[in-house]
Amino acid sequence: GGWTAWDLVSWYNGHPDLSDAVLDLSSVRRGVVVGSGNVSLDVARILCSPVERLASTDISDRALRQLRASAVEEVLVLGRRGAAQGSFTPPELREFCSLDGVTVSAEGLEAGRPTEPDATQVRLLSLLDGLGPRPTAPCGRQVAFRFCSSVVRFEGQERLEAVQIIGNRLEQQGERVVARPTGSPERLSAELVVQAIGYK
Repeated sequence: GGWTAWDLVSWYNGHPDLSDAVLDLSSVRRGVVVGSGNVSLDVARILCSPVERLASTDISDRALRQLRASAVEEVLVLGRRGAAQGSFTPPELREFCSLDGVTVSAEGLEAGRPTEPDATQVRLLSLLDGLGPRPTAPCGRQVAFRFCSSVVRFEGQERLEAVQIIGNRLEQQGERVVARPTGSPERLSAELVVQAIGYK
């Protein structure tokens, strides 16, 4: 139940080193993507897009066959800091938010807002502000951005069963915004975690 983004992206692009890899999504209801950049958008898009839409792309045939059996209902995209500190680029985020058949929502948008945001931050925050909160009665697949949140524990025996997530408060340290855990962890059932936090 645990993948790195590098492995997952290589899997759906047909990289020969992962030609035998199997991503069994038939029992996955919720996936968690850790990271707030364009790669995390790519991962969430693959997990939530209608298979018919993916079939018109150059995705690996092997990956497409496995995605046809997917039971994914929700993907949670976690950012440890605020939305303004995310690494999404506005065009990719705009395209992602208009996925057919996918409800996209966002939480934790107020923390970490700069008093003088740059042009990119203004565009990102404007896009995210327009999404609204997570629906109480979702219809179809959904993606929920959750900022100021970090995974602190994975649970499961033979495979992943749940993750524990903790909220973060943000501190300004010079020019950097640093996340510090606060409060008590929240347990969320999840059958897949993909870490999209860079290669180091």
